[in-house]
Amino acid sequence: MTIALAALPRVVAAHRWARFGLLPDLAHPRQLIAHLTPNWYASVMGTGIVAVAATSLPVRIPGLRAVATGMWLLATFLLVALTVATVLHWRHHPEVARGHVTDPVMGHFYGAPPMAMLTVGAATLLVGPDLVGPGAAVAIDGVLWVIGTIGGLVSAVAVPYLLITRRELAVRAAFGGWLMSVVPPMVSASTGALLLPHPAGPARMVPTLLIVLGPLGQSITAVNLLGGVAHLALPGPEAAGLQAFAHGSRRGALFLPPAPVSR
Repeated sequence: MTIALAALPRVVAAHRWARFGLLPDLAHPRQLIAHLTPNWYASVMGTGIVAVAATSLPVRIPGLRAVATGMWLLATFLLVALTVATVLHWRHHPEVARGHVTDPVMGHFYGAPPMAMLTVGAATLLVGPDLVGPGAAVAIDGVLWVIGTIGGLVSAVAVPYLLITRRELAVRAAFGGWLMSVVPPMVSASTGALLLPHPAGPARMVPTLLIVLGPLGQSITAVNLLGGVAHLALPGPEAAGLQAFAHGSRRGALFLPPAPVSR
């Protein structure tokens, strides 16, 4: 017996937003982000670059600054909204999110979130001082640049690696989107140039930033060396404990030779 689709009862949403006419066809508002994809961040990139381009034009047109400010505010709103939605998407739909990472098309778009942050950061530095002040604009751009740079380096390495090791990609499958995951470091370089005239602190303090590498590297070296010879001065259990601690510390060390372990 065939039943017409029109005769089927309509699914009525049970969530409280439905009473206001919002998302009435969904059983829960959470379904709105069930299939959120990273390529949505391209809208942030496209909106933010309008603000950057508008302030970089060699000519001054009446009202252009207002348009740039509006595009910056819109890009900032989209970035915040998409970031919150993405966090919720990974929390409530982790299987779908992980599927996007290894997807031969969608996976490359995980380079879009870092580039979106870099674009909004650059727009904040160029347009934001009118509303938030120069100091806050530099600070916001600095934070977004650091996060975007780290995320871009991760996407440039992790996304191609995952796709190469988990998918068999044919030459005919190549398309322009493959560049999305590897371009962010280039965007970091270009947007980072805007921050050079605005150093965070006195310029003479910049070399001291490398001092932190000394305590980190030397502490790991000391732990490994002491753990390797602990058996000469301590009983078996204590020496074994120090050797295990040294072994664990080596997991976070780079280019450090293994400490000798007693037999």
